Amino acid sequence: MLVIYIFLKNIQATIAVIIAIPFSFVVIAIYLFSGDATLNVITLSAIAIATGMVVDNSIIVIEKIFSQSKAKPISDEHIMSSTQQVARALVASSLTTIVIFIPVLLLKTKSTALFIQLAGTVIVAIVASLVVAIIFVPWCLRITSLLPLQSFKISCIRQFIPPHSIRISVCMVSH
Repeated sequence: MLVIYIFLKNIQATIAVIIAIPFSFVVIAIYLFSGDATLNVITLSAIAIATGMVVDNSIIVIEKIFSQSKAKPISDEHIMSSTQQVARALVASSLTTIVIFIPVLLLKTKSTALFIQLAGTVIVAIVASLVVAIIFVPWCLRITSLLPLQSFKISCIRQFIPPHSIRISVCMVSH
């Protein structure tokens, strides 16, 4: 949570991403346990691969909404228009990744079962991340924009990370 907050610098966006990740994992778990797939090293690798995509799609929507936002409770119209502006790009990006794994589903080898689990898990995770980014993240941002989170942000961050404890060092190596 801290890493996401450091990069996004907004508690509302951080909450939206943190809630989006478990939702995608629940969809993956439903897929794994409803079919013949098992939770093994291959499916765990697929989940690890797909986690980055889950976070990426959500952050793209969040950045679009906050980059053009001037009002502090963000209006519903602004959230909808910002999400619609990036929706096609998200769908194209997700479909590109899904298309890569489709030939794996058509394999007819001895190790087909493992590769089908990998491809199926990645495809389900990417579709779940797309749905989360386009539907759930804007809804979550709208809900959190109505909450008084500014006072939470100041008191909570000062309590856990005193400003004097953060040191950023830049080292240059010359030859």
